[in-house]
Amino acid sequence: MGLHLDVQIADQLRQVLIDGDGSFSHTFIPKTPNDLIQLFNASVEPDMIGDNVLTQLRLVHGSDAGPYIKNTSEDSRIAQIFKNLQQFRLDFTSLRGDLEAQITLSRNGLLAQFLDNNNNLRTDIASIAGQIIAKTSSDTSASIREQTPRIIRDSVTTDHFKSIIEQSPDKVIQAISDKVNGGESIFSQTADGFRLAGKMTSITGETLIEKGVITDANISNLNADKITFGTLNGAKLKVVNIDVKSLVGNVADFVQANFNSISNSLHINGDGMYSTRRNGSISAKYLADGIQIWGSNRWVGSLSYWGDDNGKGVVLWAKSGFTLNLGYGSEERIFKTALEINGTTGDINVNTALMYNGVGFKIEKWTIGSEPGVLLKNKYASSGIFLGNYGSVMLYDHAEFYGKNRWDT
Repeated sequence: MGLHLDVQIADQLRQVLIDGDGSFSHTFIPKTPNDLIQLFNASVEPDMIGDNVLTQLRLVHGSDAGPYIKNTSEDSRIAQIFKNLQQFRLDFTSLRGDLEAQITLSRNGLLAQFLDNNNNLRTDIASIAGQIIAKTSSDTSASIREQTPRIIRDSVTTDHFKSIIEQSPDKVIQAISDKVNGGESIFSQTADGFRLAGKMTSITGETLIEKGVITDANISNLNADKITFGTLNGAKLKVVNIDVKSLVGNVADFVQANFNSISNSLHINGDGMYSTRRNGSISAKYLADGIQIWGSNRWVGSLSYWGDDNGKGVVLWAKSGFTLNLGYGSEERIFKTALEINGTTGDINVNTALMYNGVGFKIEKWTIGSEPGVLLKNKYASSGIFLGNYGSVMLYDHAEFYGKNRWDT
């Protein structure tokens, strides 16, 4: 049965080479390095079914192919075929057209592409000296591997997320990012250790940390035999129930952190307990030896204990420059003085409520001549009585003193 072989060079018309006994030859001159030569073998009979096998292909230079000479070795045969070729490309298509493949080989490298048109899947593999890149993709996701002598990088991407694993001689990095909400977590490892970074890190199972430094932590349940603190900010510590065997440090500050959260007017510091008025000024200090009364940001007097060889008891006193007042409240939040003691001289003023403005007397220290004593004097007039330490009694009338020898005059 006669056979023939058809050829098509670049975009020229398809033509029959030689119709004969199965040995064919054709001389051609490519116009560009990218010209393609396609060979078609077929039967003379149009109803013949099946493929003919093309064997013993030989490419030579010149206008005369000459007789076929069998290569002495496989290497020399391949060398004759590909000698001086700039690029070699193979295209494959399934009978149904759903699967496609293209392999391109040149001195620069290799590019292979595979397509599944039914499932919209694609694979691309590129290889050049010192680098390999492989990519698989679909309609919704894609993965890429890049490899060089110093790095291997894998990445997987969807519309929502992207993950990367990168390995180099001195570092390994794993990262996942949320492209929609902006979240990201990173795990990196070097010869010095590893680092975790992310919005939330969850570790399950038993975890042993030999030496750990935690700058910010929220722990809902902690069971520990030993915890050593540097500085614990009590202002941010809420303790419901604590059993303390030994508390070392500034105990007042520890108590203050919890006590001050209960009262806005009663406070504790390193010196003791103190209370404040609405304007923030100190009203009293509660110390080990008693209570200090404060006014205008000054210590004005105290309530304490007094005791020496002459006696002992409770002391209520005013500092020099201030007075000690005992009084009563005629109305709500209105104070009136009944007894007043001068903190500098010790003089006593006694007020009564016989009149609207009040009348009364005061006791002052006086010396008449060389005799000391006290003067019981009307608060609002120059009248009273002097009682001397040596037994003298004098009347004080209109700012003058009268002894006994003048009472009858």
